[in-house]
Amino acid sequence: MTGADTNLDFRTSRIRIVRKYHPIFSIPAACALALLSTACPSCTPHPSTLVEPSVDSREPSGVAESIPEIEQFMRILAAGDPSRAPDGTVYYTTFTTGVDQIYRLDPGGVQPVRLTDFEFGVDYYELSPDGRWIALGTSIGGSEQSDIHLLDVDTLEIRPLFADPQVRFENILWEPDSQGFYFRSNEVNGTDFFLYRYHLPSGSRSLLAETPGYNWLSDISADGRRILVTRYTSNANSDVFLYTLDQDGSATETLLTPHEGEIAYFQPFFDRQGEVWVMTNRQAPVMGIGLLVGTTGEVDWVVRSRWEVEEMVVSRDPVMLAYISNEEGYGRLHLVDMVSRQEVAVPELPQGIAGLSRFYPGHLMFTFSSPTQTGDVWVLDLAEHSVRQVTFSDYAGVDPGLFRDPILVHYPSFDGREIPAFLYLPPGYQAGPIPTIIEAHGGPEGQFRPFFNRHFQYLMLHGFALFAPNVRGSTGYGPEYMALDNYTLRRDSVRDYGAAVDWLVTQGYTDESLLGIKGASYGGYVVMACITEMPERFAAAWEEVGIVNFVTFLENTADYRRALREAEYGPLSDRPFLESISPIHHLDRIRAPLFVVHGENDPRVPVGEARQIIEALQARGQPVESLIFPDEGHGVSRLENRLVMYRAMVDFFTRALKR
Repeated sequence: MTGADTNLDFRTSRIRIVRKYHPIFSIPAACALALLSTACPSCTPHPSTLVEPSVDSREPSGVAESIPEIEQFMRILAAGDPSRAPDGTVYYTTFTTGVDQIYRLDPGGVQPVRLTDFEFGVDYYELSPDGRWIALGTSIGGSEQSDIHLLDVDTLEIRPLFADPQVRFENILWEPDSQGFYFRSNEVNGTDFFLYRYHLPSGSRSLLAETPGYNWLSDISADGRRILVTRYTSNANSDVFLYTLDQDGSATETLLTPHEGEIAYFQPFFDRQGEVWVMTNRQAPVMGIGLLVGTTGEVDWVVRSRWEVEEMVVSRDPVMLAYISNEEGYGRLHLVDMVSRQEVAVPELPQGIAGLSRFYPGHLMFTFSSPTQTGDVWVLDLAEHSVRQVTFSDYAGVDPGLFRDPILVHYPSFDGREIPAFLYLPPGYQAGPIPTIIEAHGGPEGQFRPFFNRHFQYLMLHGFALFAPNVRGSTGYGPEYMALDNYTLRRDSVRDYGAAVDWLVTQGYTDESLLGIKGASYGGYVVMACITEMPERFAAAWEEVGIVNFVTFLENTADYRRALREAEYGPLSDRPFLESISPIHHLDRIRAPLFVVHGENDPRVPVGEARQIIEALQARGQPVESLIFPDEGHGVSRLENRLVMYRAMVDFFTRALKR
């Protein structure tokens, strides 16, 4: 593939997607549609997802004479989103088929059974409290417009409940008696998420609340009479509302968190007494945990530390709180006795990232991964005070001893602020400049985390270094740091990437002739900003689902996202500023070879952003390579797509950066 000839538009191909869920941004876990009314009788067990890897040591074993191809790395599995039924049956998702499907592991079983076979995978699922039903979401080709289906775990019958290709049905919250569930939908006007109830015995649904805004169902009380709803006005500002249900099914809304300015209240939970626990940064430098004091918005603090709390879950029996602290990108598991408010020791895990699922009687389900260990399901036994791994994902024949950990570093930026970053160096590196790729994360309210990263490990084995900074505007370091790139401060975060180049070069790791940059979503904007504002500093650029024109982006992004994005980037009414930071107006400055990747069905950053770049550069006679996938959305995650994309990526950076 060379130059301008490599512009592949796969609108006639069969190329697909997978994506993961986040309560703020509502990102689905696997974008798919299933037009099946019954379960898949041919679904067979996949023992490879539960066979313990033969190489258990994480000690480096040296580079093999024959390094596996990128395709083999992309086939390394990961398990996530675990649930546990009252009888001990474990459910989780993994992508053995190339997209996320739901699997079941029976008590004492050694082989999981696949329960779903949706062409585009499963976006999300929720197991009913009695373990009888699974409500799940699917969508088509990255559209993120999820339908809701109901799976009977006894008969494996799947039947569709709500479907509309223009509507998002999501955010399942089961009633404690498993007689129905609540969900949200933007079907009325495409912008506001109203709340609904589905009653299982009658098969009917009713409107819970016709309240405008970006509403998210968070928790339901043990008696099923009270519901907590989080409403977001931006990624840095939110409120918690209490909905008290009347006998006729209507609800009375009460604001629990009145406040002025930007304060975030996340993941509210009821405890056994009905008190409300919440994560918040109210009058705090970073996110902590406490109990809400009545309807004042004040917080009775329980967890406050130097580290940002990123998620929590409450158990009603026993009375325990689990939370994850974000410690420079690593995610550490904690337990708190909610009666004594004292932290309880947790069995030590390797340095990595734990992710919470749910509490069950005597057990906490969670996931764990690290830079050298793919994601798997784990359980913490509270009585035995022990942790054990439940799933053992297949490494596709790749020796885990080949994998390398990054080095956490800090470098100075233009104003003296220290920027945290992860430096990945290839095995055997001694000294001197080598091909290096800067990774620009998305968000911008995101954070690069040292998860297991398949293509990072592959690139390192082929002599590349990678550098992943968490520039100003990143999450994980408190609200002040996250706000440092808002609106008119946008270019300051780009300057942090320039400082990253300075540090890499002065430290002797690379030079501009060996330096590439890549990024997706907002990271795609960063790529374009860097190669237009400091074009002489990069020898190659890979841009994926990125913003190039903030005016057209805000005009064309999904209606329900526009207000949240204007709060970050600036309003459409300030067109002069938005145009000034848009790389589309500075394409004449580009010097580096550029590769553009996008999904046809992207509801977040519409594909028109990619086509603007491609067409403008082609009109100027400048080379640009591209891949446009017809059944992808905001990202390229389906296995078949990843194989195409990562083959192209490795080839592109090898040609551009290796002498």
